[in-house]
Amino acid sequence: MVVRSLAALALALACAPMATAQGLFLEGVGGYQDLTGAKDSAKAVFGSSGGLTFGSGIGYNLANGFFVSGWARRFSKDGERVFVAAAGSPVFPLGHPLSVKITPLQGTLGFRFGHSSLRPYLGIGGGITSFKETSTVGGLTESTSESKASYHALVGIDFGKGALGVGGELLYLSVPKSIGLGGVSQVYGETNVGGFQAVGKISFRFGK
Repeated sequence: MVVRSLAALALALACAPMATAQGLFLEGVGGYQDLTGAKDSAKAVFGSSGGLTFGSGIGYNLANGFFVSGWARRFSKDGERVFVAAAGSPVFPLGHPLSVKITPLQGTLGFRFGHSSLRPYLGIGGGITSFKETSTVGGLTESTSESKASYHALVGIDFGKGALGVGGELLYLSVPKSIGLGGVSQVYGETNVGGFQAVGKISFRFGK
């Protein structure tokens, strides 16, 4: 659905003047992430499905508005283990601390529209997402981690004519079959630790 919406936006903006600046760029981002694909599980364990995310990236502006980038972001949240008999049943906290860290490492192919100081853009891509869970039960701390293939679609806007720029971005990350084999996520039938991100960013551009 998100990819279709981005495709429609691309067609609508197809006649816009193309950006011509080429060169390397660096960016840092920070904002809010929602575990949309595991909302019920997150609310049961953490009390809410969202939290802060931050990260950085590097990319290159190609000819005719295209760009490529690689980036990493981090989302972490603390809660406790719970017991849920069935979806819709009461949640019973067990008092055992639990923390989760989600780190997507992604590559993006995108396109910027226009050549003014205000430039919308969109992109799609994929990579891997690391999911690490740490819990303490009876004074013993255990950690489990795994990495899964993931993909994303994004739309955003950049503002800035010179080397320094700012902007905002909305992204949807999907990590299929990353959870759901046990615990609360199995009860709720949720299998994806992905979700929406809304971030602000600052960038520094090199090149002509």
